[in-house]
Amino acid sequence: MTERIMEGKEEKKEKTLLYPRYHLSKLSHLVTCLVELTNECPFSCIHCDITKVYREKENVLSKHELTQLFYTLRKLGVFKVVLTGGEPFAREDILPIIQEAIKNGLSVLLLTNGWLVTDVQVRQLALLPRLQVSVSLHGFAEEHDAITGVPGSFERAINAIRMFKKHGVTTRTMTSVMRMNYPCLDAFTKWLTEKEYLDYRLDPKILGDDTIRSLRLTDSELVQFYVRHSILPRLFLKWKYFGENVFLPDIPNCSAGRTLISVSATGKVMPCLSLRTVLGDIRRTQLQDIWSSSELLLALRTRLNNERWECANCSSLGICSSCPADAWQETGSWLSKPTECCRHLAAIERASETIRLPEVNEMCRR
Repeated sequence: MTERIMEGKEEKKEKTLLYPRYHLSKLSHLVTCLVELTNECPFSCIHCDITKVYREKENVLSKHELTQLFYTLRKLGVFKVVLTGGEPFAREDILPIIQEAIKNGLSVLLLTNGWLVTDVQVRQLALLPRLQVSVSLHGFAEEHDAITGVPGSFERAINAIRMFKKHGVTTRTMTSVMRMNYPCLDAFTKWLTEKEYLDYRLDPKILGDDTIRSLRLTDSELVQFYVRHSILPRLFLKWKYFGENVFLPDIPNCSAGRTLISVSATGKVMPCLSLRTVLGDIRRTQLQDIWSSSELLLALRTRLNNERWECANCSSLGICSSCPADAWQETGSWLSKPTECCRHLAAIERASETIRLPEVNEMCRR
């Protein structure tokens, strides 16, 4: 593969792909497992459908079944488990569950809204290694409470964050960026870093039905988001001018089914929590058998070879996530082109046009 590097004069540089396409299936090693512990949640967030669509509150995986799952994940060489919901702290046995995951050598990322967290629980969590907590925080009090539908949820989330930090638990925040909270985003992120000294993650990808999709940023807001709050425009320029892929060369950019898999609160196995196509049930089939024999997972891993995949020949695969969940929710087929990904890529490209030439030259020298 030939790359052209632009800096003053044109040069040519030969580079061999490290991962030929015919080896794609061999590159799939399970690294991360997302586990829903419950569908219960005290909130009714406007951008979330978990409590609206998936109402099964009984027959959830027991602590014993989850312990067996963590043991299986350890045998498969999994590095990290993400514990989510619903709200994980809605389970009375949440602490023993986390402890079992840690005992099995897994790193744990715990996603919570902070509403049900107590100081006693935080003190016990602080004793555990390899634990990180992510607290949902969608703006200041006005925006956050409006999004969650629960007055006082902002204050409870902040109290939980401060408890975690006080006891030394690694903590960050997670913000779903939408039209309702976009106007406060600049001030909010400044407050997080300067006043609360918090790491944060901003996610402008909103997935769901038509009602939820209506919450997405407009095209102009999306461009400004990438200008102000993302490194992707700079990575886009590296990819465009210097041939540096943001993702591994010639490998599907989405990790679902390749290095990541998800398990629902009732034991259903899915590629990810947004691509909710059931592959099997851990109560009936061993997870390692599902991982190794699922036709959908194999198709996701080798999709660059699939002529039916509409993104296969797209020149932007080096920068685009090409999310199969987006495509599935839009058309019912993961093989179709996800128009929302295309919209984000267009916004990133427009945002990259605001980067000055000296910055581009500096990137070339790195």
